[in-house]
Amino acid sequence: KDIENIPTIIVQGRYDIVCPPITAYKLHKKMHHSRLQFVDIAGHSAFDTGIAKALVEATNEFLK
Repeated sequence: KDIENIPTIIVQGRYDIVCPPITAYKLHKKMHHSRLQFVDIAGHSAFDTGIAKALVEATNEFLK
């Protein structure tokens, strides 16, 4: 319950078959201070170019 109010950016690959996008959406709906960001051309790997870029951008947002 405490985690739902932590500011969070959820990065989700549109073609992720390990953790389907609906899972990220359901998590986002439960976490009131979250933002869900879909990466169009990406799967599950953090090494996908789009995912890596989105994760770096999300991390940089929290540095501000």
